[in-house]
Amino acid sequence: LSAFLVAIERSPDAREVVMDKGLQLMRETAKQTPKHKSVQGSLAKALELLCCEGLHMSLEESQKWSGILLPWVFSKPCSDTVRASAINILAHVLEDYGPSSLPISQGWLTIMLTDVLSTKKSALMTGNNQPGTDKVKVRALLFQANFTWFMI
Repeated sequence: LSAFLVAIERSPDAREVVMDKGLQLMRETAKQTPKHKSVQGSLAKALELLCCEGLHMSLEESQKWSGILLPWVFSKPCSDTVRASAINILAHVLEDYGPSSLPISQGWLTIMLTDVLSTKKSALMTGNNQPGTDKVKVRALLFQANFTWFMI
């Protein structure tokens, strides 16, 4: 995967080929290797490089990836690096297609809201009224962006 990352970093042609033909393979690899932190980290970094270097995933592709990106942001075992990459990717998707582009189930909304509320509660108990991490900010952003969609 190291050579793959280097190719994506250095070659615009490689980025275009991966965007055209490799996203499905990357997605399948991410689904099959949830416990392999190094693989997940490399895939997250590669996808971030693709999405943040001027290329954009299609709306359909973004929706397919949301099932992988959301657990990367919200699950505890994910590394901070994977979480940061997933947050950047989701931010680009939201910027490109708007809040209704990420299908978020009521279960994910419940998890996000519970986590935001518990973080807010602990912040209030310690006297810190500001959200502490990008993770909480993204959860609040995703919740706010998709709340209107679920009310329709």
